[in-house]
This record gives sequence, structure tokens and C-alpha cells, in this order.
Amino acid sequence: MRRIAGLCLIVCGLSSCSSVPDVAYWPEHEACPLALPARSERMVIEINDAGDFHWRGQFNRLQRWLAAEPVDLPVVVFINGWHHNASPNDSNFTGFEEFLGKVEAKAGTPVRGLYVGWRGDSFDTPLAWEPSDFLTVWDRKNASVTVGENGLAQVVALLREQHPERAVYMIGHSFGGSALFHAIKDGLVQEQLDGFEYFMLNPAVAEREFDEVEQALVSAWAASPAFAGTVSITAADALRQHRKVTVLQAQGDKAVGVGYRIAFRGTPIGFDRQRQTHRAWVCATADACPPPPLDACTATLADGRFVLRARTIPGQGCAPMQQRPVWVIAGADSVSADHNDILNSIQAEALADLVAQRWRLRAGR
Repeated sequence: MRRIAGLCLIVCGLSSCSSVPDVAYWPEHEACPLALPARSERMVIEINDAGDFHWRGQFNRLQRWLAAEPVDLPVVVFINGWHHNASPNDSNFTGFEEFLGKVEAKAGTPVRGLYVGWRGDSFDTPLAWEPSDFLTVWDRKNASVTVGENGLAQVVALLREQHPERAVYMIGHSFGGSALFHAIKDGLVQEQLDGFEYFMLNPAVAEREFDEVEQALVSAWAASPAFAGTVSITAADALRQHRKVTVLQAQGDKAVGVGYRIAFRGTPIGFDRQRQTHRAWVCATADACPPPPLDACTATLADGRFVLRARTIPGQGCAPMQQRPVWVIAGADSVSADHNDILNSIQAEALADLVAQRWRLRAGR
């Protein structure tokens, strides 16, 4: 690890690194409508490395906005990842806006989106080779924990305590997944069957961080009303009601699969084979996908192009995987080619399907 840090310092010195300022890209503002024809709206809230809001007024306006909005509209929250921020030109930001439009189209309802920005990189090199600023991995991980346990935890508390009746979907990418995990972990077990759901895309979270929380969540779920009597898993409810956390991990993600593993000497949750509940891949066309078998182990999303297959256990089938409150999906390269290949056209369609299906189920539509 010291050798890697030393190499990065040398690269940094030779390539004229520039510091990325810990600043807000957005002033205090009201919710902004998305581009037509969408009816959805989006706000931005930004958190600094100390875990405080850059502008407290952003949080105050968020409170007023949510209080004035109809409770039946879904709320989708995104937390940016490593090398990203809340700049209007950032690919995480633009991808999220496009994703909100997809959710609206699939759910048939306006969506309220919140982008949570933080300083995903502390310095940059002029080199296109992304690992040249690998040295930021340690301090950005620490920053993600601070952001999650402070400012982002306040956003989560606002939603949980003042808007428990809402359907809320929170998405964290990379170290944004780490921030999300540290913001939700303390109250996750108590949420049970409410309308909150969490997605982590290529998350920089180690198995040892997740162990205790997942074990408690599984135990609580086993004792919940959802498991009273016989749980029937059919093709119609294969994407059933019990899921609370979804990890979608690209298996070709070198930043997490190799870099994070080396830097923190632990297995990232998405690469823990014992935890993986599903596999996912994308077909070139819907016609190229094999038809799903006549069971509840396989589902297709994104107009049939995204295939989601649950693991089977000898003698038990796939029901134990489908019923788990934590899904860990191992994505093929066709789902996500690398660490930053998130919310691409097919992945975004599939994720929007999951959100829309869950929202319609909750709304009775």
C-alpha cells in the first residue's frame, strides 16, 4: 500500500496535480423542472468534507419543497461517487436527470428528484489515466463516511421521520454508496416494510462493514409479517416486496474489485461470492435473450433486454435468494463495463423498471 501511495505521489508530482476545491456548485434554489416533456422536478443539496451543508438554506428549501408536495409522488435521491460532484456537467449529474425521466415514463407519474453532491475527488491530474489519482482513495473513503454520518444522515432523517408515508428510493454510486450505507445503517433494521429502498451501484463498501447490519436486517425480516405463514414466490411477484437493499456490482470493475481490495485489504460487498444472490446480463436485442424458464428465478427488465437470474440452492430453489432483504447482483460486462459505467441506457432502464414496479405495487396501481 505504501508503494502504491509513493507511486501516486511521484505521478502527481510529475503531472502537475491540481487540487479540487471543496465548494458548492449550486446556490440556494427552489426545485427545478426537468426538460420537457417530463413533469418531474429536481433539487440539489451539497455537503462538504466536514459533513456540513455548504448552504444550510438548501436543506431548509428541501424541507419546504417536500412538505408542499403530494405524498403519493415517488422521491428518488442520488449520491455521487468517486471523481464526481454536483457540477451541472458531471456525468453522474446528467445521468441522474435522464434517469428521472425514465422513472417518470415507466411509473406514469411525476418524480421528485434530489441530487446529493459532495467532493468525490480531492485532486486531479491532467492524465486521462484515471488510476493516476488513486491516492485519493483513502481520504475520499473517510470523507464519504463523514458525509454519510452527518449531512446525508440529516437528509435521511428528514425523509424517515417527516415523510414516512412516501415511497423513497436512494441510489449511491461508488463512494456515494459508502456515504449512503453510513447514512442509513443505524435505522435500516427498524424500517421493515415501509416504502424506502436503497440501491448501491459499484459501491466502495467492504463486507466487514456490512456484516452486522445485514445479519440484523435478515433476522428482523425473518420475524416480520412478510414471512408469516408460507411465502409464495411466483413469476408474477418475482421482483417481490421483501427487497430493501440492492447492490449492483459490475464484475469487471477494477477500481472496486482490485483497487479498493488492495487499499483496504478487504473484499468489497459486491465481490463477496457467498453474498451474491443474483446474476445480471444484457442481451443485444430482446429477441436474442432466451425466454425465461417457467419459474420465478428469472425476470427480464428494460423491454426484455436486461436479464436478472436468482441463484438456486440445491433442494430449495431460488426462493431463499428472492426473499432476502439484501440483493447482491453480480453484473456482467454488458450491464456495466467499468466502475463509472452506471446509469447507461440499459442499466438505467432496468433500474427504472425496478423503481416503477415497486412504486406501482405500493400505490396499488
